[in-house]
Amino acid sequence: MKSVLKSVDWGKPALSLLESLYDLEPDKPAVLHIRHTERPPYDPDISNQLLCTIGGMKAAVEFGRGVPPERVVRLHSTKIKRAEQTAQSIGEGLASRGIDPTYSERFDDLMILDSKNASTYLSENLKRSRGEVEASINFTDDWCAGLTPPAFCDSKRFARFFADHTIASLEGAEPSGLDIYVTHDVWVGCLLWHWFGITTPSDGIGFLDGFLLQPREGAMTLWFRGEKRIVESP
Repeated sequence: MKSVLKSVDWGKPALSLLESLYDLEPDKPAVLHIRHTERPPYDPDISNQLLCTIGGMKAAVEFGRGVPPERVVRLHSTKIKRAEQTAQSIGEGLASRGIDPTYSERFDDLMILDSKNASTYLSENLKRSRGEVEASINFTDDWCAGLTPPAFCDSKRFARFFADHTIASLEGAEPSGLDIYVTHDVWVGCLLWHWFGITTPSDGIGFLDGFLLQPREGAMTLWFRGEKRIVESP
């Protein structure tokens, strides 16, 4: 069967994450935070209605098939449909490997407090950027620096919420547990910045891109873009 992830220009980081899963210490839980799979071009006026492409869902199934079969998986996602579709497609891939995932918590859009003003800001940000990747990076930078309007929540509080949730997931996981959080590029970028001081790469957070964490004595191991490092717990 032809690999979708090897045939798309955004697939390399996702494949790197799958490779990192085989570098995990056995019988220790881990957490993945990833962006949803491929969707059509971004339109801020209908952002939450954009669904995954057919190719994107096939890539997410392939991603699920790449998870080590000894892992006990819980899937979390936002309530935005493309994130739910991604989690379901990953679940299909997991099932094909004999893994019966648990579909866990679904998050509201915790980032946006005022949809109308947020949409206006995001539209203007897209117009002054050279494409949606640059727009995403610019927004992530501004949000994490506290430069966005009050239509968006405080990014530090947002990162703290997911830090607490991630740690709770790890503490309540099976020894071989793997919690997969399917969210959005700006969400992943926010966590990378506030947890580890890592800025968004110049090519943005692509589809099925993200990072992997596993606790160790007094710290955590982080895998991101093929690099492994020891970091403090968020």
